Amino acid sequence: MRLWSAHPGEGLLGRPSYPLNGNFVAFSLDHGESWSHVVELTSGVMTTHYMGLREVRDGELAVVYDAGAWNRPGRMALCRSLLVEV
Repeated sequence: MRLWSAHPGEGLLGRPSYPLNGNFVAFSLDHGESWSHVVELTSGVMTTHYMGLREVRDGELAVVYDAGAWNRPGRMALCRSLLVEV
């Protein structure tokens, strides 16, 4: 299984209400030929799309991402657990 994470497009940093603006994790079961399993972690909140992933146990990922905007009060890093079943 391969993992991929990225923001969904350019120009969304100032538009948190845009439907595809958020943090996503996508999984490929065919070595990157397709990304058929997409998990939406956040949507509709301001983010600069920085993310990190690490497997902490067999089938469990720790996902770290940010909420907020550059040079604005309240920007923070968040972490959540993501269980993966194939």
